Amino acid sequence: MSSPAKRAVTALLAFALLSTSACGQDESMTGDADGPMSPERLDRIYRVLGENVISGRNVWSFSYGGIDVTSVISVQYDRMRIMAPIMAIDEVSQQQKDRMLVANYESALDARYGVNDGILYAAFIHPLSTLDDRSVASALRQVATLAATFGSHYTSGELDFGRPAGSEQAEEDDDESERDEIGT
Repeated sequence: MSSPAKRAVTALLAFALLSTSACGQDESMTGDADGPMSPERLDRIYRVLGENVISGRNVWSFSYGGIDVTSVISVQYDRMRIMAPIMAIDEVSQQQKDRMLVANYESALDARYGVNDGILYAAFIHPLSTLDDRSVASALRQVATLAATFGSHYTSGELDFGRPAGSEQAEEDDDESERDEIGT
């Protein structure tokens, strides 16, 4: 591994270690304060944060920030997913597919772009029991933002690990950020 690559890996490991130790054993971060996430608790969260919530057995459909969202859970397998359809995958250009792959690595964070049955989705997939209320709210924001920014910034909006210095995309983003700051 090259020296710059080693430094990058070391920096990421240090960041992960500091982030983990900063959280410590805070129960509000682990979901333990209110016990494991349950379908009933998830339903309450979705009804507070969503609009026009329709629920069935372990499935919810609603609007969040103008984005149509569906959430499906399996208590038996301790899994959940929140997803927002974006468009038919056959309408997505190769350039957009390439950009989604980069976003899944850099700027999508906990949410991801994915494809199922010919439809492109923004999705969050996670063990159900370990979630807390703030994590669910963050997941909803990330999925909705990732869906809304498809074709432009390809971001979940929470945080961006950034692009390697000197990369063409980094330079384009820097130019765009400067234009945004000065209002052009």
